[in-house]
Amino acid sequence: MSFKPLHQLPSRLLLVTALLLLPACASNWPDPYKKPEPRAISAPQPVPEAVPELEPPMVETIPLPDEGVISAPVPQENAPAPPPVIEAEPEMAAIVALRGQAADSMAAGQTAQAAATIERALRIQPRNPVLWLDLAAIRFAEQEFVQTEELAKRALTYAASKNDVAYDAWILIANSRYARNDREGGERAEAAAQQYL
Repeated sequence: MSFKPLHQLPSRLLLVTALLLLPACASNWPDPYKKPEPRAISAPQPVPEAVPELEPPMVETIPLPDEGVISAPVPQENAPAPPPVIEAEPEMAAIVALRGQAADSMAAGQTAQAAATIERALRIQPRNPVLWLDLAAIRFAEQEFVQTEELAKRALTYAASKNDVAYDAWILIANSRYARNDREGGERAEAAAQQYL
């Protein structure tokens, strides 16, 4: 038996062969528009565990002359203290870690590294006034006094009711103005800081 080259085979035979091979290449993906069929869900079986029975705390009733009765729990002996509730935001932990890294960089005299670290923290919390104040302090250490004042003013915009941050920002503004020989501006900034004491 001799084989004919592909160009000599009848086109119908090629078409039939292609159609027969096509299902072999197809995948069995589920229809995205078909609703899933409901399945029977069995109720979870209770796990038999030895659960110690806890007695409710004893309550002592204390009558008051005008306001009725107040119930106060009586402390039980040998009762374990409840564990403290810790609600730490993961982003807050990251900010604390980044501020620590920046402080280490500043202590090592690496102001550029410290600024980059605080800028990373600002990408996480762009409205954190303490981070803006940190960056302003780094720029002050780099003797970038105009930028120091701008960043400290940005900290003021987010400080709201944080008087300590506002005070520190105004002091930093005053120092940057004094460093630029703007004595009158420095005095005005110091006066503004005094209102946050």
